[in-house]
Amino acid sequence: MSVVIPSCGRLRSLLVISACLFAAATVQAQHVPRIGYVYPAGGRLNTSFEVVVGGQGLDNPIGVVMSGRGIQAEIMEHIKPLSAQMAGDIHEKLREMQTKMKELRKDGKLPPTEILPTIRKLLQEAELTEGDLRRLKEYDRKRNDPKQQLNAQIAETVRVKVTIDERAEPGLHQWRLRTAGGLSNPMRFQVGQHPEIREAEPPLEFDFEKYNGYSLAAKKAAKQVEITPTFTLPATINGRILPGQVDKFTFHATKGQQVVLAVQARSLIPYLADAVPGWFQAVVSLHDSSGHELAFADGYRFDPDPVVFYKIPDDGDYRVEVHDSIYRGREDFVYRITAGELPFLTGISPLGAPAGSKLDITYAGGNLGGQNKVHYQAPDHAGIVSLQANRGPWLSNLIPFQIDTLVEEAEREPNNSLGGAQEVKPPVIINGAIDAPGDADIYRLKGAGNKPMVFEIFARRLGSPLDSSLTVFDAEGKQLAFNDDHEDPASGLTTHHADSRVSRYSFLPDCLG
Repeated sequence: MSVVIPSCGRLRSLLVISACLFAAATVQAQHVPRIGYVYPAGGRLNTSFEVVVGGQGLDNPIGVVMSGRGIQAEIMEHIKPLSAQMAGDIHEKLREMQTKMKELRKDGKLPPTEILPTIRKLLQEAELTEGDLRRLKEYDRKRNDPKQQLNAQIAETVRVKVTIDERAEPGLHQWRLRTAGGLSNPMRFQVGQHPEIREAEPPLEFDFEKYNGYSLAAKKAAKQVEITPTFTLPATINGRILPGQVDKFTFHATKGQQVVLAVQARSLIPYLADAVPGWFQAVVSLHDSSGHELAFADGYRFDPDPVVFYKIPDDGDYRVEVHDSIYRGREDFVYRITAGELPFLTGISPLGAPAGSKLDITYAGGNLGGQNKVHYQAPDHAGIVSLQANRGPWLSNLIPFQIDTLVEEAEREPNNSLGGAQEVKPPVIINGAIDAPGDADIYRLKGAGNKPMVFEIFARRLGSPLDSSLTVFDAEGKQLAFNDDHEDPASGLTTHHADSRVSRYSFLPDCLG
């Protein structure tokens, strides 16, 4: 290799370039952060609370980037999991501390008031922090639980203090963790309206107050007392399912209340890293005070997140139970349950409108308080918007609504026979409904040969439970094309693309769809 020695001026340029390349290599050496869960996955307006973010490559966390306004986040602590050697070293230091404490207590040199200060002094001399003890306690808990599966993809955690003020908009937000290595993938974070409760989990804090001088390490075989948190309707429940766990919550209700239990689990984290199957399938049930099951759900229509609707028969206490369908669990099996006599939309009609138009929309659902028809002003731009009902201050779930620029026409019954087909002129959007089992809507239109025509159903993608099929006939009733399900990559994470689509280039002048 030959080396060329440049002039001083060029040397300075090369030095600058070398410095830039070195800086770029340093940045590249940083691990790009990847987060697997945020727990709890939301909070209430005008509250402050602690959130745990789990993932990997989370060194040197700087802050949180959140969509929307009114949400502030402050990094509190980054916790990396202990290796077996590190845990052994800490245990050895604790044993040495334990020996010193026994000697001091045996000689009567340590009055009760000096126990806690002495422990803190010994920890400092051993170069141990409270964070080290929390990490050790978590390490021992997982190591001594045969059902726990260690997963490097969610082994690191970052504690974050979150404050949501009145400017924040209720609903879904995007959460990203920012570290020295870059910006993480997004996680979903919900801003709610109702009081929030959290399941009772074993604390990770080291309890110095209960230290008796003989056992400084976390109790490894202590039996956990089952605690069933009690809440008042309406409320939002936050929890996460560990292996084999069934979370239980109790509330009081009065006769006649139409209670809704709406679970968010798959909608928060659609897929879980290194889990088989790769998602959390939540199951929710409602029980009376005697333990009898009153209602059960493991999904809602085509949505894997369950919803329970139940009319309370008598005044009393009722219990909500939630678990994974096959009793798996891990720290990223995160859920939220909105519970109460709250508005819930099961459908709307029509499913869309022309841009800039004014129309009446019919709402269907429960606890709507008479809000069954709403006058709506459509925005001036095409796209998918979200609609929701309200009952007093409470907002319902969201329903998608399609805004388009094409002419729209309503279905006119009867149109369920070839002879009674409704005539339409393309391009057009038809708003219709399958009213009863066996119903089929038929439309007649004129086409031009050798010119492309597309027939497409938008139902499931707009929240309708319809699983459509689409058939095209010629004027004589001969079938030209058929489709049941058409995969739409733009429709998001879904396991069943149930909407139909037909695209052809050579229809006869008259055809039926």
